[in-house]
Formats: sequence, structure tokens, C-alpha cells
Amino acid sequence: AGQVMSSSEDAGAQLHWGDSVHLVVSKGPEMGTVPDVIDKSPSEATKILEEAGFRVKVEKKLGIEVLHRVIEQNPAKDSSVRLRDTNGDPTVITIKIV
Repeated sequence: AGQVMSSSEDAGAQLHWGDSVHLVVSKGPEMGTVPDVIDKSPSEATKILEEAGFRVKVEKKLGIEVLHRVIEQNPAKDSSVRLRDTNGDPTVITIKIV
């Protein structure tokens, strides 16, 4: 945030008094709050997280699916995280189901 991302003139350009230069200044990364998906079904949790702008990775606890419910999420609910990484890809939220 606060860094100049681009300008209408190149560095070192010769300007005259009164000329305008347009700057694009970063507001920083777009942040989002991780929704609580504990005890939701994997499909419901995935839908909620994707609608919030995240990508979802599902892991099966101990390789089994018994209740088909989310028992853990990372990052935790109510965490404030970037919606996209430095490459512009959606942040991945990992949910563990059992």
C-alpha cells in the first residue's frame, strides 16, 4: 500500500512547469475474512468459501469420510487474509473433513 505502481511519464522524462503527471498508487492487497465453515458439508463449505473469493482444498482426516462434515479449516474462521496471492491467484483455504 502507498507504493507508486505506474506513472504517465517515464523516469527521467523532461517536463515543463505546469505539466501533469498521473500516478497509480497501490491501496495494498485486497483482504477478505474467512467464513466459518466448521460442521458444514464439504460441498456447502466449498460453495461458501468460493463465493467469498477463495479457492478450496479438501483433505480427508486419516483418509476416511464418515460424517462428511468439515472439522477443521486453515486459515481459521474470521481470519483476515489476502484474497489473492502475489501472482493474482485466489488464496487457498484448506478444509479437513471426516
